[in-house]
Amino acid sequence: TRFRNVTGVQTCALPIFAVIDDKSLQAYERQNMPWPWPRSVYAELVGYLNHHKAKAIVFDVLFATKDVYSIYFGEEENDNQFVDSIKSAENVLLAMQLKEENEPLNFPLEYIPQYSFPTSAIPKTTYTSAILPPSSYQTASHSLGVVNFISDNDDVCRRLPLVFNYKNELNFPHLGFATYLMSKGDSIQTTKKKHRIRVADENIPLDNNGNFLLWWYGNGGMNQCFRYYSFYSIIQSSLQEKRGQQPEIPEETFRGKYVIVGTNAPGLLDFRPTPFTRDEKYPGMEIYATMLSNLLQKDFLRKGNVLVAIMLVLLFSFSVSYAMIWFSKIYKTILLTCGIAALWLLISFMLFSSFKLWLDIVPPLFALALSFTISSSWSYSSEGKARRQLRKMFNRYVDASVVKQLESNPDDVGLGGKETE
Repeated sequence: TRFRNVTGVQTCALPIFAVIDDKSLQAYERQNMPWPWPRSVYAELVGYLNHHKAKAIVFDVLFATKDVYSIYFGEEENDNQFVDSIKSAENVLLAMQLKEENEPLNFPLEYIPQYSFPTSAIPKTTYTSAILPPSSYQTASHSLGVVNFISDNDDVCRRLPLVFNYKNELNFPHLGFATYLMSKGDSIQTTKKKHRIRVADENIPLDNNGNFLLWWYGNGGMNQCFRYYSFYSIIQSSLQEKRGQQPEIPEETFRGKYVIVGTNAPGLLDFRPTPFTRDEKYPGMEIYATMLSNLLQKDFLRKGNVLVAIMLVLLFSFSVSYAMIWFSKIYKTILLTCGIAALWLLISFMLFSSFKLWLDIVPPLFALALSFTISSSWSYSSEGKARRQLRKMFNRYVDASVVKQLESNPDDVGLGGKETE
């Protein structure tokens, strides 16, 4: 399930992309077909992928209106071609977006979810409206999948719900999860374990809020984690085959593959913040591909137990406090503190990279730093008080140099004195 691309980077081979890129937009612009394209173009794509036995055809494109030519010129043929191609393929998944605002639906909801989900797997957020594809698209598709983007407090996407609740009545799977469910072909069963959702024979871990933690494969974009094929090149290959010519893309490219149709053209603004965004812009469609790859390859990221973090906080705090009392030299305590911090970072990194176990790094390190600060402040304060008492006691009887020596070595203070030259 993995291969190396031309750059030598190890990549995930499960989903591949039919990408609406600048090349495709410019090519159709030159043919007097500006964006948005007529739905007959998508019908050609679906027909070609179905002919070459693609396992699933997943549209990360919101068809929020009917075909533009149908709207303005009454040409229903484009819509009909697309619907017919979806029905014929029987493995097309379409995108929907849920909204919290109580607004009218753009199209009637005709599709009814075919799966039931355990309550523990559904986050508490309830949505009251939606952006849907046309009703005829809904009934023709295999299923609908939600493409809502969810981020953490720092606006970075690290987790997503597998299931979304609509009006406390219906539950819709995420687009990546919906594709995975289609691949399994079985109903969902609940499990007795907490923070798990069972699909057929697989237990999928969730966090405390019912979200799926994403295991990222690397940077997004061309020649990175996933294979990209230009939308225009695929259509040209389809037309070349019909003419009996050698196609631009080899015939076996899409056989048995999960093909996600999405965009990476800057003008279409489908880029999302992820942990890899600083390196390169991350196309939103790769987030859904990452979830699908995680599920298919069992690349499950698990969050460490909270009790483990609490025990480590207590252990680190005690260790530093005890070291401050035990060691007479402050540099020894500093070395011990830095050593514990380095060891914890190394253990956390190894568990994350090798076993996909995500531990809380910051709380134990914060406890370590705080304990060192408090212990060293207390030690400095008490030692200073002792020195002041020593100075006050001996200043009247001995030379200042002797007092200074006694402050540096308070353990030498005792009855009997000491002879020296």
